[in-house]
Amino acid sequence: MDWVVFVGVEIKGTKDVGGVVDAPPSKSYSHRAVFVAAMSGGRSKIFNPLISRDIEATINGLRELGAKIDRFERGYLAVEGFGNKPKPPSDVVDLMNSGTSMRFLMGVGCHLGEGALILTGDQSLRERPNQPLIDSLNELGGRVFSSRSNGKLPIVVKGKLKGGPTSITGQVSSQFISSLLLCSPIAEEGVSINLLDGMKSSPYIDMTREVMEEAGISFKDDLEIRGNQSYTPINYSVPGDFSSAANLLALGALSDGKVVVKNLKETQQGDKVILDVLEEFGADVSWEGSNVVVHGDNLEGITYDASNTPDLVPVISILGAFASGETRITNVEHARYKETDRISAMSTELQKMGAEVIEKRDGLIIRDSKLRGTKLSGHEDHRIVMALTLAAAFASGKSIITDEEYVKISFPGFFEKISQLGVECVRSKK
Repeated sequence: MDWVVFVGVEIKGTKDVGGVVDAPPSKSYSHRAVFVAAMSGGRSKIFNPLISRDIEATINGLRELGAKIDRFERGYLAVEGFGNKPKPPSDVVDLMNSGTSMRFLMGVGCHLGEGALILTGDQSLRERPNQPLIDSLNELGGRVFSSRSNGKLPIVVKGKLKGGPTSITGQVSSQFISSLLLCSPIAEEGVSINLLDGMKSSPYIDMTREVMEEAGISFKDDLEIRGNQSYTPINYSVPGDFSSAANLLALGALSDGKVVVKNLKETQQGDKVILDVLEEFGADVSWEGSNVVVHGDNLEGITYDASNTPDLVPVISILGAFASGETRITNVEHARYKETDRISAMSTELQKMGAEVIEKRDGLIIRDSKLRGTKLSGHEDHRIVMALTLAAAFASGKSIITDEEYVKISFPGFFEKISQLGVECVRSKK
């Protein structure tokens, strides 16, 4: 038997793009809804959840803590929660590549009382920093430590969260703050979170509070939570994901045609700002009910402060490469601590395609360029792969992008969707 080894996805340059597609469900809301449901004391239903590798990591981790989670053909998850009493897992919990799952479980694991939760993940996840969250959880009564004594996985979580005040940086990851919020209501006492140096990616904190309030949790203030509460079951419908849909919407801005993305609505998602960004570049953007319509036009470079929306850095980088003049992406050093260093990755890959890029510590300067197809690395990062696919679709010639399977982390149907819109994608064989 001849074994075929796939080495990437082949994308051919085109301008003939357009059509109608559905937005994928929100990864961020899906994570939060599953966590809140698992921490409730009854049965919840989560409609239209994203089922991706990251959400599977969350589901598997919460199952290990005692939640019963079943997926039904009618498109919802049924969750029987463990209430305020998670149980010790029977094994080490492997979270693959999911930073959200890792950090949220660190907080929930501080309610075990007895036993311990041991978290690990793939090579990329084992290099992501967690020391500020470890310190805060320990300050609140948990017993959390890195087995390598460097703030990184594997991490052991024990203890019983008591509560009180804690101080933490807001500059590394909003997931630290969301983790503290999620675990605080069932602490013995209230929890007050003091941000030492402001907050990056604050819309993600808004999403966390929004879903917690759906489950009956009350706050004294934005970052002050009453203790000794209980989550109530929820029936929750997950909205469309602006972070992933940004790639579909950008296709419309870069093409000569029109792209319609269905099932989007106004939410707390910070990445919905992509609509304003596309308009600032010069695209024609409009709402038709819950659908967003984007027409391509002559794009012009912009300056964009990405401090609250680091996940948009890859796609805005691509828009900048095709826009006339200069595009500056600023104030987003924390994008270096994602699945990969996204600032360095986008600089490297765009330069391979012939783009003029200057890498800054906290962002990128990109000048309009004639991109050419070539072999590109997806850097084992779903958002890098999706963004490079956009670049390849409008470059001259063809490109091969490695690590294409990583889109399954947040957008399993990505290549099918862009194929519907006219981008030719073929898996390349060795």
